[in-house]
Amino acid sequence: MKLRKFIATTIREYLNEQFTTSYGKQYKSFKEWAYEYAKTNTEGFNSYKDTKEYLDWFIDVIDKLPTNMRLYRILQVDKRSDVNKKNLGKHFTDNMDNFDDGFLQSLGFSRSEIQEKKFYIVTILIDKNQIDFENTIATRLTHPYENEYTLKENAIYKIIEVEQFLPEDRVNF
Repeated sequence: MKLRKFIATTIREYLNEQFTTSYGKQYKSFKEWAYEYAKTNTEGFNSYKDTKEYLDWFIDVIDKLPTNMRLYRILQVDKRSDVNKKNLGKHFTDNMDNFDDGFLQSLGFSRSEIQEKKFYIVTILIDKNQIDFENTIATRLTHPYENEYTLKENAIYKIIEVEQFLPEDRVNF
């Protein structure tokens, strides 16, 4: 329990200390950067006020995330052995309920392709320090309902499982 408290405190301090973006610009805090970024990147929301409310909520979520996270990615491949385990991509979610027909259509698959093609879900275990929260915020402000986390370049993670995503697992719209 003491370790969890230490980690939560460390993350809270990190989010509130000076933050330097990947582009080298400095801000007083991660939250200040997020607010500033949101001023010109609110396309997923109705207003800057709505965006700030979302950021307040999501930064609180970040603060409470467990150190080790289970994340998921959906891939369209013909068979399990076609999954490139060395290059899974950078965008993952922490909720498999996000994988529905609507989500697959947003990736460019037609209704008939969704029924015909095979999809696999890759489950990974990753330390939250391997998540690029700057790019995660940027992605979430554009697509807030996708609930994605963006991994850092060359992130280190452990593959837990690769399982076929069957039609009966999908929510149809």
